Amino acid sequence: MKVENPAGTIKPNDERFLIQETQKIDFPPSVKSVTYLVIEGRSDNLNDDVVQWIGTNRPDLVPDGTDKGGTWKLGELIVAVSTEKRHNGIYCGNDVCSDLKLTPGDGHLQRSLDDMKPSLRDQKWAAGLLEGTKAAADPSLEPETSDVDPRVVGGIGGGVAVVGGGIAIGAYATSRKKKIATAKEQFSHISATYGDTAQRLDQIDIRANSLSSPLAHAELRSQWATIRDDFLQVHDQVDRLGLTLDSQDKDFYAKRKDIATAHASVSALENADQNINTLFEMERGDEVVRRRELAALREDVSEALNDKTLSNKTLGRHQLDTVVAELKEVDGELRALEGTTAAPDFMDRFALALRKHGHAMDQLSKQMKNLKLSEHSTPNIGDSTWRPGYGYHGWYPYLLLSTWHSSDTAAASSSGSSGVNTSFSSGFSGGGGSSSF
Repeated sequence: MKVENPAGTIKPNDERFLIQETQKIDFPPSVKSVTYLVIEGRSDNLNDDVVQWIGTNRPDLVPDGTDKGGTWKLGELIVAVSTEKRHNGIYCGNDVCSDLKLTPGDGHLQRSLDDMKPSLRDQKWAAGLLEGTKAAADPSLEPETSDVDPRVVGGIGGGVAVVGGGIAIGAYATSRKKKIATAKEQFSHISATYGDTAQRLDQIDIRANSLSSPLAHAELRSQWATIRDDFLQVHDQVDRLGLTLDSQDKDFYAKRKDIATAHASVSALENADQNINTLFEMERGDEVVRRRELAALREDVSEALNDKTLSNKTLGRHQLDTVVAELKEVDGELRALEGTTAAPDFMDRFALALRKHGHAMDQLSKQMKNLKLSEHSTPNIGDSTWRPGYGYHGWYPYLLLSTWHSSDTAAASSSGSSGVNTSFSSGFSGGGGSSSF
């Protein structure tokens, strides 16, 4: 077992956790080795990025090479993620792919990739990789749909349906256990944190309404009001559940959707509390917070200037030159702000830089093929990924724009309708595939 972590994205403790937990998974005998790969990503096709990286750094995993006809080493399972391009992949030697049903067209590959995404979206890289490996090791899992009572299996097609009944019932049981575990975890979180948060609600509300910078825009205030009002309903929602931590599994399963709704309200309030504090400290003059946000925006500007779209000679050159000039102007303004983080007009100047950056992103987005901008939205004040500036004149950072673009491009180029990309541009024939998160 090996964790390939060239950029040091996963911390040593998380690496050890990943290895220890993977050793507990019950793999079929065909799985001889598991390799985890964490890279930033260079293209919109993770399959190509993975095979190129492995061909250069781990040629032992591609004994026949990385060109046409090559495959992964027999007995190998590879689980990968590109942290910048926001793609995740699972690959395997032909024997492993066959035993684990990870071949093209098998719903299990899609399910395994999907199970990785919740953790990956929260940048919990080790957890996401582990979830994908656990799912891949259980070939009975299929893409989740609406809950289906396994008793219907025997009623479709008479005796013929019985052939697949055992597999279907096993998949249903596994899915049910997972949903019960999630419901219990969410209910436990509500029970442990709701009371303290409720006692501080007035304090949080006062702080939220005291925000006065341009970044405390009307949309943000509306988001907070909705989150606050939803949270106020949680007490009654939990009372109606009639559950305790010792309630039976069947009760948690029956009320899992109501639990999820209440948990979402509590989590949104907790996230909003942290985010409001960040903006409050920034407005109050906390130079550590101000420098952190300046550094994050400067890094985003740098990433945008390296976007391959800006060097594409076939696109609107004048518009792209304007984008480059505008981004460089923003970078200059941010550098100037770094020397005046205690200035009373800091927030106004930072907001102006955000507007210019946002205009550049808007122009850049118009040149991105396959991007469906109207189908995406920025995090709100109740999201863990929120940062100061979201929603201000429609602002979004390049990192988010790039994620949207990568996702839409992958969706446009993915094979079939499953959202799983199994193609390699070099003609490499290894099993498995990738998706986006």
